[in-house]
Amino acid sequence: MKASELLTALTLPQKKQTYQGIARFEEQKLLPITQIRQENQGLVFCSITGQAPLAMKDLLTILMTHRRLSLYLETKNGTQPIYGFKEQGNQIIL
Repeated sequence: MKASELLTALTLPQKKQTYQGIARFEEQKLLPITQIRQENQGLVFCSITGQAPLAMKDLLTILMTHRRLSLYLETKNGTQPIYGFKEQGNQIIL
């Protein structure tokens, strides 16, 4: 998935709602995305314990700035490409 695709989904939601955050599942737990870093291959979404969740304003700014980059998710086994997302309440789940 490219940053531009996620940006489009966030700015033009299917339902008339605004998203409050972005998170991911790991070991049956919902963890908020706290940081996005740029690496050679694209943008890597990270969940770091003890840090505040990434604000949607900051997420949108990063996605707008790096529209052409691919998206990846940091896991215990390295980085994994992000192929899609789902909506859960007012959150986006990677």
